[in-house]
Formats: sequence, structure tokens, C-alpha cells
Amino acid sequence: MKCSILVAAFLCGMAALPTFAAGEPEGSSDLPLSLVTSDATAEEAERLSNVLAAYFGRTVLAEKTIVVRPAGKEYEVVLNSNHLLSQFFSDRQVVAQVVLEPQPLVAKLAPLTGGRWLVRVELPSKLAIMATTDEGSLSYRQTYEGHRFQGVFDPRLGGFGSARYAYEKADVVELSNDLVATVEDSGQNLSLEVAPDPANSDLVSGKVSHSAGRFSYSVKSPEGSAPMVTAGFDQAGSQFSVAGLPLKGVLDLWSFAVAHADKVALAGEQDTLRAKLLNVLPFWSGMGASGSVSNFQVTSAVGQFKVSNVSASLQSGDASDRSSFRIGLDLSGVSLVSLLLPSELSEFVPDTASLSVQIDGLNVGEAARTTVTLVDLNGEGGLSEDESRKIADALNLKDLKVRILPSRIAAEAMSFIIEGELRVGEDRPDGTITLRCSGCSSALDRLKTVQDINPTIGDGVEAFALFHALASKAGDSDSIWTCAFTPAGITVNGEMLSPAPKL
Repeated sequence: MKCSILVAAFLCGMAALPTFAAGEPEGSSDLPLSLVTSDATAEEAERLSNVLAAYFGRTVLAEKTIVVRPAGKEYEVVLNSNHLLSQFFSDRQVVAQVVLEPQPLVAKLAPLTGGRWLVRVELPSKLAIMATTDEGSLSYRQTYEGHRFQGVFDPRLGGFGSARYAYEKADVVELSNDLVATVEDSGQNLSLEVAPDPANSDLVSGKVSHSAGRFSYSVKSPEGSAPMVTAGFDQAGSQFSVAGLPLKGVLDLWSFAVAHADKVALAGEQDTLRAKLLNVLPFWSGMGASGSVSNFQVTSAVGQFKVSNVSASLQSGDASDRSSFRIGLDLSGVSLVSLLLPSELSEFVPDTASLSVQIDGLNVGEAARTTVTLVDLNGEGGLSEDESRKIADALNLKDLKVRILPSRIAAEAMSFIIEGELRVGEDRPDGTITLRCSGCSSALDRLKTVQDINPTIGDGVEAFALFHALASKAGDSDSIWTCAFTPAGITVNGEMLSPAPKL
């Protein structure tokens, strides 16, 4: 959401806070949240201002867009977010009026023992945008309840050691010349945990967890009463974890980009920029992500699509070497009711799926380093063909392997299990994939019966019958296809299906 983007930028700036001069020594890290008892000072407020200027630019201080002031035993960082938003929409092709309430946005910073900071922000309850473009007008309104952030910044990590962003409810209405879109959101939570790498103090490991309640979205015409499209879910959750992240180097890169805010300035310091980018690559030594959604559905004029549960996952090894990526997807309780799908075919629509793919051999880190080295901001045009080839070589595409781990797709009428391994290089793929179908013979018989009622599916039935004729049998109901990819071509159960082209 637009408001969340602005807030994220502000809070990332908070992640640049310095060590507070008072309190216990730097070495005492695992301390309770004990506040420093001394009063806030104007000198420390000025020091905070200078730190934040490195990440937001000196202009924000000169224009009083960000002001840091002592407040008792705390410090207040006051953000004139309406001014920032107006600058964001200052494109000559867009005339926009932006209102963010309440104003100003105030972050309260309390120094803790151990050099840490407690950061608390009561975030905006309303964002409204009225914009006019060459294509028409747009009105956007977003309201929140219980919109807040709290986190503990640890200077030894170069960022927040723990943090939580949440709101209890949000409503959105977006109106254009053609459409009215509305969102009802029953609340979301986002939490962050970061810890230092025991082997390297410049690196951190972190985990972000997200949860969301009931969410609904609808679109209708300005004149219409019934929605044209609705979508939503009951619950959702996700996690993202990373190890070996050079957080301090990323913040250093950010402040450098702020100080050189246009291409000409960056090009003039290209060697320094390259050095800073190479310093933070390859970004991680391990990474994982997962997410799930329950009772997802989309309804439109042509029908309704429902899924009881959806979950997905991604795992990656060390990006500095030839690493593996594993991708998983699980679906259950799939239902499709559509005017485009004859009811006689509903038993052939998959209702569950469990897919797992592993990609081995990619060298993402080396490809990133090669790209940084080759890109010339002072040059004209993009990468040459030779430079693109060097990046592809660094990525190690010629030795790429794709493994399909045992995966299953099932419908009421039949089910498939697929597995195998392919080497995908510069030449034709090399490897074997096996497909096993349970119930295919009886499903084909029923499809032929449906074809008598609905001749429009004839081409599909014929193609399925030809493919089924290539299968070998295993028991009474299983059909098996062993697809071999070789330099000579593609064979199915030993029969040549597609010979390699002659050179």
C-alpha cells in the first residue's frame, strides 16, 4: 500500500541511528530494555540530524522536512510527510493533492543501555490522494486503525535487532474515470528479528514474519451497483529468512546513493560505486521464503475460482558459489466453476497439486559481480553481446541442472506423478523425465463419451488419445511415459518422438 511504502522509507532511515554516548559499554549486548536515565540534549539531537541527513539528504533538514528535537528523556524525529509526498507526485504530467493525517509524523527515540535505541511511531490513520493526469482523474483514500511501529535499533548490527509493524484494520477506496476499487483489510502484523553472524561481525542473519487476517477486494464501474470482480482470502502468512546479509554495507551504499542522487553524479563516482556494490555482493549465504493463504477466491462474470489452501516455498544456498534453489508449491481444495468450462469436464480439472523443483549450479554471486564490473554509466547504450555472454558464463547456465522432485497433480478423474532430471545447457536438454498416470485409461473413455455430447473438445481428446497410445502399462490402471532427452532427440518409452534437427 502507498502509505506503507512511505513509512518503510522513513523507518529504514531510523536504521542509521548512531550509538548513544551514555549507557553501558558496547560489549553488553543482551541486556533488557532498560532506558538511559539522563535527559535528552540539543547536541545529541543535532548529531542525530546529521546521521539522518546522510540517508534522506541535506535538503530535508534545510527545508525542515525532518526535525530532530529533545523531549524529556527521549528524542522526537518529526517528519513533514505531506511535503515528502507532494515531492513524490511532483511529475509535470501529474497534478496531485496529498493529505496524510495526523500531521506531523513523529518517531520517538529513547536511548537504551548498551548503545541501543527504542523507536516508537504512531503511524498515519489516513492517506488521501487526489490526482489529475492526461488520462483523467484519480481519487485514492486509505484509512487505518491501530497503525503503529516499535523496534529496538542495535548499532552493532547496523539496523533493528527486533521490530514490529502492525495495524488492526484498513479500508481503501480508489476512484478513477472508469473504475471504483475498494479494499477491506482486517489487519496485518509484520515482525523482524536480526542477529549478528558469529563468524563475521559485518554480517547479520534475519527473519521477517508476516500475518494477515481477512482481506477482500472488489472492482465495479462508477455507475454500476454489482462488482465486476471480487477477490479475497480468510488468512495469510509468510516468512522470509536470510543469512550472511551485509547490512552495514547496504546502509553505506544507500547513503552514497542519496549523496549522488542522479546518473551524472553516480557516473562521476563510478569506481567508488563499483567498490561499494562489490563489497555487499553476493548479499546472502543462505535464504528462504515461505507463504500460505487460506480460502482464496476470485469471482467474476465468467465464473468463480476457489482454493482452500495455497502454500509456496523457496530455499537457496550460498549465492557466492554454485548454489541450489528449491521451489515448492502446494494447492488443495481447488474449485473452478466457469461459463467457459462445460460442466461435463469438471472431473478433469485438477483439485490438488504438490510440485517441487530444484535448480542446481547457478552462480548468482559471480554473475552479479561480473555485471557490476561490466556496466559503464559513462557509456552509451546497454550491454554488448559479448558482455551479455560473459554474464551468462558467470551465471554458469551451461551446467544448469533442473530436478523435478516427485510431484503430484490430481483431479477427480485421474492423477499424475512426475519426476526426473534435466541438464539445461547451451545444447539441447539432456536427461530423463518420468510421468505416471493413474486412471488415464478410464478417463480417456469418459472423455470420448463427453465428446459425443460436446464435439468442441474433439481436438483435445484426440491429442490425449495419441499421447496415451505411447504409454507403457503398469498394473491395471497406471500408464507410464519415460521421456528421454538425448543429443539424437526426444524419445518416449524408446520411441523417437522428436529427432534433433540436422546441422
